[in-house]
Amino acid sequence: KGISARYGLSREEYQLRLLEQDHKCAICRTRASRLKRRLAVDHNHDTKQMRGIICQKCNHALGLLNEEIDRIKGLAEYIGRY
Repeated sequence: KGISARYGLSREEYQLRLLEQDHKCAICRTRASRLKRRLAVDHNHDTKQMRGIICQKCNHALGLLNEEIDRIKGLAEYIGRY
C-alpha cells in the first residue's frame, strides 16, 4: 500500500510535512538526503493519527520499545549515566 492508502496522506501532504520538518527526521533531526531510505510516516498505533515523518532507525527504535514512554525515558536515563 502507498502512503495515502495507509494513513490518508497524499504525496503532496507528505512533501509539505517534510518541508515543515526542514527535510529532517522529526526525532533525531537527521537530514533526509543523508539517509538511504525515505523517511517513514509515523503514527499512533491506537488512533492511527499521523505524528510526523521519521527515519527508519527512529521508527524501528520506537517499535522495539513498544512506544512506551517509561521505557524510552529509562533508556535515556541509562545512557545518560555513562
